[in-house]
Amino acid sequence: ITKPVIAMIAGAFQERYPPGMSFGHAAAMITTGNESASAKRTALAEAGAHVALALEEIPAQLRRVLQ
Repeated sequence: ITKPVIAMIAGAFQERYPPGMSFGHAAAMITTGNESASAKRTALAEAGAHVALALEEIPAQLRRVLQ
């Protein structure tokens, strides 16, 4: 990544559900652990993105990145 990227991946609450239980269409697309919200956050952070865990964190992330 050559430009700052701030990402926010929603849906981590799904990881606490029992196997086989889904909530909405997004859960139907998660078939492996690599497709979970946590895995996506980790991959983005390892690639150099600034990962916000909640929408409220994005303004602070922006301020930090743009300084």
